[in-house]
Amino acid sequence: MIMKQEFGRNYFYGGSKSNYFNYEKMNHAKVFKGIIYFFDKHRITGIRLLDAGCAFGFLLKKLNPYFKEINGFDISDFAIKKARKIIPEANLSIIDLEGVLPFPDDHFDCITAVDVLEHTRDFRENFEKLARKLRKGGYFIISTPLDEWPRRSLGFIGDRDKTHRSILREKELNNIIKKNKLNVIERRYFSPFPILYRIPNIHWQIEILLQKVF
Repeated sequence: MIMKQEFGRNYFYGGSKSNYFNYEKMNHAKVFKGIIYFFDKHRITGIRLLDAGCAFGFLLKKLNPYFKEINGFDISDFAIKKARKIIPEANLSIIDLEGVLPFPDDHFDCITAVDVLEHTRDFRENFEKLARKLRKGGYFIISTPLDEWPRRSLGFIGDRDKTHRSILREKELNNIIKKNKLNVIERRYFSPFPILYRIPNIHWQIEILLQKVF
């Protein structure tokens, strides 16, 4: 199970175990730019959205106009208390992704998991758990670090989050996607170091739009 106590106030406000100095004051328009791009480009809308690991609810707030019902959960009771003030219209719960998810299978039109799965001890198992909650034709959007050469070489500079437990190679992620019979609609890469954008095939982190077809 994920250690709940690791995700208290210190995690979001300059704690020694995270990459956040002040999560609340981050430029969330910039952070979620790629996710919103997917929604607008592919005209993703629906009835039910689930944001896994919703933190303070900033992504839910941005996606609220796209759905009739918005749902989010996080292991952090501190984060959920914040989220209830930021997006009071959302259905919010304190849930450990590595535990039982109290949602029906084939239920959501879209599930987002932004910087979440790498915190779990079994990426594959928890990816599959979320995918089961997605209806046929629904969209699954994830953002996660990749264990490719830039991170192995420079990770000590760009990633100080000690709660990252399962960062995969892109090949491993592709195998999980294929096993779950999800179609890749689009994938985007980015890096915390602007200079690396000038070098081809720099895959530091991936944002990927998937669709459930079976």
